[in-house]
This record gives sequence, structure tokens and C-alpha cells, in this order.
Amino acid sequence: MPGTLRTVHHGAYAAADLVDRKRAAGTTTSLVLPARDEEATVGRVLEAYLPLRDAGLLDEVLVVDSLSSDRTAAVAGDAGATVVAVGDVHPAIPAARGKGEAMWRGVRGSTGDLVVFADADVLDAGPHYVVGLLGPLLDDPAAVRSEESESTT
Repeated sequence: MPGTLRTVHHGAYAAADLVDRKRAAGTTTSLVLPARDEEATVGRVLEAYLPLRDAGLLDEVLVVDSLSSDRTAAVAGDAGATVVAVGDVHPAIPAARGKGEAMWRGVRGSTGDLVVFADADVLDAGPHYVVGLLGPLLDDPAAVRSEESESTT
């Protein structure tokens, strides 16, 4: 029902169970981290999330570097993430700074059927965060809505 608010705690899901559901459904997943001048934190954040890629829950971990003036992109790449510059995704539109800018370009530049976001500057990143985001989406595919799935006729 439109407008219904659903809440769930990440503890309701186990990563291994979600991997099984994801594989059974043939679904791919991407984690997008918009980042600007996050050299100091992005490596630790990726340490928390990249094991989920290794375990099969995430197919892609994409850092969208939003015109950083530091080594954010290099640190993220060295950590094992795929990194794209904000201006390299849909280059017909000039790049601009801003989280929203990096987010829409991250969706466009990602490869997953399901795309979730995390911040690159948090100090307490943990895999439970991504498990909590993907759990409801993999648990109830009907809860996922996209522009492509809505009829305009």
C-alpha cells in the first residue's frame, strides 16, 4: 500500500541468508559511496563493507569521487573499491559538487539491480548497515519501486 512505512532492524537479517536469497533471485547489488575529500575515512569505511562483496552479498562497491582535492579516489581504489570521478558518469552534463550530484551519477554508473548508499565519512561503519539496507529489499521484492516499473499509460 502506498504510504505505508515499514521499519526493520538490521538484526532481523543474516548476511549469509541474504546471499542465498540474492542468488536464488538472480539479483545483483551495488553499494554506492558518494565521497568528497574523504581521504581520512574512506579506507576504514571500505574495510567494513568490502567483506560483503567477498561474501557475495555485494556485486559492486562504487565510490563516486565528487571533485575531491585530496587523495580520496586513490585511497578508495587502493582499498579495493571501483572508483569513478563524478564527471566521468554522463559527461554530457558538467560535473558539480554535492552529495546529490554524486548519488544520481552513482546510480547511473552502477551495475546492480539494487543500489544502496552509504556515507564515506562515518567513523562507525559496519557491515550491519548494508545488511539492514539490503535485507528488506531482498526479503520483499514487491517493496522495490523504480521508474521503470511504474506504468505511465
